[in-house]
Formats: sequence, structure tokens, C-alpha cells
Amino acid sequence: MHSLEHGGVWITYQPSLPAADIAKLAALVSSNTYRMLSPYPGLKSKISIQAWGRQVYVDSASDPRIATFAEKFTQGPQTPERGAACSGGTSTTGSTPAEKPDAA
Repeated sequence: MHSLEHGGVWITYQPSLPAADIAKLAALVSSNTYRMLSPYPGLKSKISIQAWGRQVYVDSASDPRIATFAEKFTQGPQTPERGAACSGGTSTTGSTPAEKPDAA
């Protein structure tokens, strides 16, 4: 989420999305360090693309709104901390915080 504040665009997709569609999305993010791609279980559409304060849901990797959104909002005008690095994060989604020890 912090990457979005730095101008990142995050594309998520249902884990059941066909490999060919995932490859289309991967091609869009592979050339830009401010773009991320990951599966997201329970997503209400096949694909979602988000930037800071913006989100679009689509049902096809061929939907032209995906590329348009990525171009407009990667380091776009909505970015609070434009130019800050989008690296050093985690590659997993939905991780659980460590349990706290009992206060016996």
C-alpha cells in the first residue's frame, strides 16, 4: 500500500485468471518499477487496478482501461510522494502480523 503513496500502480487479479491473461498484465508491469502485480483471493472482479485514491475493476486483461489507468496514474498527479522509491517491500499479500506474547 505504501508504494501507492509513492506513485505506484498495483494490479491484482483473481488466482483463477488464465495464465495468458496474467502474462498480458505482467508485460504491463515488467517495464516499470512503479508497477506491481499479484494475485488477490476474493477479488470482486477478475482484475482490479489501483493507485493512490483511485481504483478500477475490470473483467478482461484486454480491457483498454488497464493500460490507460497505468499510464495516467503511474507517478501521476494524485501521488503524494512522487519520486520516492518503490522497492524493498514484501512479495506476499495478506500476511499475518506476529502474535504477541501472553502478558501473564
